[in-house]
Amino acid sequence: MDPASVNTGARNAAAGAGVARAAVSVGPIETEYLSIGRGAPVVILDPALALAAAEGLIPVSFSGGRVIVPLHTTVMALATPARAGGLAFDVWWRGFVDGLGLSGVTVVVPSALEADVRRLADASPGEIVRIIGR
Repeated sequence: MDPASVNTGARNAAAGAGVARAAVSVGPIETEYLSIGRGAPVVILDPALALAAAEGLIPVSFSGGRVIVPLHTTVMALATPARAGGLAFDVWWRGFVDGLGLSGVTVVVPSALEADVRRLADASPGEIVRIIGR
């Protein structure tokens, strides 16, 4: 991934203790996200859980680590044949993870993304260590 194509920047001060809001740009797609807590990263890609986490309904104790919630409305669209913005899910994922400097990630996914995430886990051992399908 071209480092110039991945930009991370703080957007707003957090609205709660330990909550940070920032953004990562991967190609044409800018993904805002919330980051809550510390420790092993848990990325929530399931839209229902992401909304609950964004609204503060999922406590940090959910994972015992750092909960990262992309607020990108087209994450699910990236799994479709049309691909949002012409960007494939795997390209978006790698840019997102690289931009945040993540490894050893647990990913909470809806069934529509589970196969994509499993392929990524197989292709990059150590990047994704656990997949929780819903």
